[in-house]
Amino acid sequence: MKRWLFGEGKHIDEEKVQAIARNEARMRRLIELGDETAFVAFAKELKTEITRQELIDAIYSFREQHQQYLRGLRHLS
Repeated sequence: MKRWLFGEGKHIDEEKVQAIARNEARMRRLIELGDETAFVAFAKELKTEITRQELIDAIYSFREQHQQYLRGLRHLS
């Protein structure tokens, strides 16, 4: 439990924090690889009730982030 200067302490769920960190690392890896099929499966796993339009928007965002990643690698060469 984390102590705050004023008021009650705030409970930090360590399992949730670790799950978020794992998901962020997995997402970074998918963006690096550009594996759209794995990304779609991951998105559906995270949000089982995802709509078609939300998934399409997420795929466009994924593609854009992958391209930004690739551009960043080109600048390092």
